[in-house]
Amino acid sequence: MALRKCRNSAFAVLLLLARITTSMVIERQDANLTALSDADADEVVNKLQFSANCTIATPWHNHLPLDVTNQIITGAGNGSDPINIAFLRSCLPAEYQNSSDATLTEFYNDMSSGSLKGLNWLGTAIDDVETVCITPKYEKELPLSQLNVTQNCTATAEFLSGLGFLNGAKYYNSSISANDSSWLDFIYYALPPDLQNNITDVELDVFYDHISTSFSDSEIGSFLNHSYQLCSDELCAVQGYTGNPDISGIGVSAIPAHLLHS
Repeated sequence: MALRKCRNSAFAVLLLLARITTSMVIERQDANLTALSDADADEVVNKLQFSANCTIATPWHNHLPLDVTNQIITGAGNGSDPINIAFLRSCLPAEYQNSSDATLTEFYNDMSSGSLKGLNWLGTAIDDVETVCITPKYEKELPLSQLNVTQNCTATAEFLSGLGFLNGAKYYNSSISANDSSWLDFIYYALPPDLQNNITDVELDVFYDHISTSFSDSEIGSFLNHSYQLCSDELCAVQGYTGNPDISGIGVSAIPAHLLHS
């Protein structure tokens, strides 16, 4: 009986020590985050994993303060906002994730408007969240077949003209057929209007990468040839076709327009 009591007492002491140690670790983590040297604080910010939890990161991104036009992000917001606290906690290295809300508020405010703001982390965070968390959602909801090329046939025609579409269907070769900037313009003007108003350059880049890697050259070529048929009249205009001046004057042609594209 005495031995059993001794063992129980020893176990109780060990359990108490474990709890004290755990508490000290949490407090030390909390203290370390608020009492870091400038260099160490910079290092923590540079190690933040902004897209570690998209469920938290996406609302954070959508909650960032905007200007009066609701188009341009003006800053990172206040550290006392629960969304910002949750976001920062999800981004931190593991040893700091148990920090108190008060500590995270102080650290986030330093990132938002204090000395850590100069690290320009916000632009990186926005790019990461848009690329990893937000744009893939657009890709799944908007396949290539749902791009509406007739919304701006002039833009479509300029793109196709640059690819060499002159008088009919053309084979598409992704390695030589277009540069990224012309593709980005083409995709942008074919997006639904509400998405045009909200999509960022980074998101557009990712969407282009999705198209170029998810579809074969034959699939893209089929889509482009269909686009050519839909906007063939504008294609003549952007190519500078003016007719045959030897027939009836400048800009007049005896050839029906539809035969030019057959």
